[in-house]
Amino acid sequence: MKQYTYRDNQKGREVTFSCAAEDIIEADQKYEEATGKSPAKQGHIGCSFENVQVIAEKVAAEEGVEEYEIRNGYIVTRKGEATTFTNIGRYAEEM
Repeated sequence: MKQYTYRDNQKGREVTFSCAAEDIIEADQKYEEATGKSPAKQGHIGCSFENVQVIAEKVAAEEGVEEYEIRNGYIVTRKGEATTFTNIGRYAEEM
């Protein structure tokens, strides 16, 4: 699974959409469902991706934990009695 981030190159690479998907076809379908527009027909929209595993490792390192799971678009970490859910899409937008 990968985290796909769509940016508008006419608006200073502003993030317009982000999602976790198995491949670019699934990500493009999610983009079109969310925006009503096909990213393939918008020359100013660019897409990049990052392996969700890499993002999860970054979140775990920031929180000082070694164990985590990826569940339904969230990275779940536990430290003592505390459980933290980090939205993968929102985290990727902030990177």
